[in-house]
Order: sequence, then C-alpha cells, then structure tokens
Amino acid sequence: MFKMTPVNAIRGLVAVLGASLPLAGALADDSQPMTVTALVNDACQVGTTNSLDFGIIDPAIDNDVAGTIEFACTAGFSAEMVINGGTHGVFGNRQMDDAGGAGDRLVYELYTDSAGGTVWGNAAGTGKFVTGIGLLNPTTTDVYGRVALADAAVAPGGSYQDTVTVTILF
Repeated sequence: MFKMTPVNAIRGLVAVLGASLPLAGALADDSQPMTVTALVNDACQVGTTNSLDFGIIDPAIDNDVAGTIEFACTAGFSAEMVINGGTHGVFGNRQMDDAGGAGDRLVYELYTDSAGGTVWGNAAGTGKFVTGIGLLNPTTTDVYGRVALADAAVAPGGSYQDTVTVTILF
C-alpha cells in the first residue's frame, strides 16, 4: 500500500509536474520560410540635351552636325525616344526661325543615324529605341542634324533658331 510520506509527496508532485512539461525534443528551435517580393516599375527620363549648333552654314554643301541626348532608364528596359517638329515646323519639315524677326525660315532635319537616312520622328513608331543601364547610370544617344544644300543655298542671311522637345515613350 502507498503510504503518504513527505518523500512520497514530493515524488508524486514531481511526477505530475513532469508529465505536464513538453518533451525535450519539443523545445528545439522552429523555423518557417518567409517570401520577400518587390516590383520595379520600368521608368525612363530625359537628362541633359546639348545644343545642336550648325555654326556658319556653307550654302554649297550639306551642312551636318552631331549632338547627344542624355537619358536614364531602368536597367535593360527599352523605350522609344521621339523629337517633336519644333517651334516652327513639323516632323519631316523642321524649320529654324530668323531670330532677327524678319520671318525667314531655314529648313533642317534631325536623324537617328549619321548618314541622314532615317528622320527622327515625333510619334510612336517613328523615333529611336534606347535601352537603359539603370536610373542612376545615365547614358547618351547621338542625334544628327542636317541643313541640306538645297535649303542652305536659298536661305536669307541671318541668325536662325528653333526649339524641339525630346520625349521618351514607355
């Protein structure tokens, strides 16, 4: 028969408490995977544009000049860059205005290539595609201008100027 002694009482208490404690294996560390996600939106921005200066026009030749347009796009993202017709002209017939106010115009054009074969357009499908290397890593693309001999030969003397707007479509 079981006699209640102080030692047996302690043993009974330890047995009851021990049964309520989790097993040693259940006290081990536990882990669970956590998914981390992000979305980087494609983006582009036009940076610095250099002036395209034809200098003094020679009326006996095609007058060609080159410049650069700085831009930055998300790495690997391609977008189309377009240039409008300017203040005084339209795509395919850009015109500089006589700064002297006489109303004379000097026709010029902008091209995506140095040969002057592809006119740089002002709408989707007519521009130049550029690819970014990162928004914090601006890069440049070349722009080529030409005042054709036919237009240079008939231009009245004066100082001419136009302003075009560069836009990246995406």
